[in-house]
Formats: sequence, C-alpha cells, structure tokens
Amino acid sequence: MNSWQLIFLQSRANHGAYHGDRLAAQIWDWPQGTWFQKRRRYLREATSNTPNNRAEMEHKKRNPGRSFPLD
Repeated sequence: MNSWQLIFLQSRANHGAYHGDRLAAQIWDWPQGTWFQKRRRYLREATSNTPNNRAEMEHKKRNPGRSFPLD
C-alpha cells in the first residue's frame, strides 16, 4: 500500500481519525514589506509620472512647455 492510499484510508471521509478540529487556531495575514511589494510600489510610482494616454502625449507635442488640462 502506498502513502496516498494510507492517507485516504485514514481520512475523515473514510471514518478515519481526524484531529484537525482540535488544532489550535492560527492567525494568519499576508506578508508585509516583501521585495515583490517594494518593487511593485517602486514601478507604480516610477510610471505614474509618465504620459499614460495618447491625448496627453499629443498635447505635449503641440504645446511644448504647457501643462496638460486635467479636466
């Protein structure tokens, strides 16, 4: 009998002993300050100052030095 067969034979669905209900509850939260989160924040901040639509880029071509109207 392989290990998976043993696991399924001893599972709750097959009336095996199950102690998961008696385990201590764990409080879990997403990790904070990871490299990935810092990198994503950096990239978002770096690209937030670039023209992100065609109208703004066209306005800058036609009107150098003038700001793009936000309204």
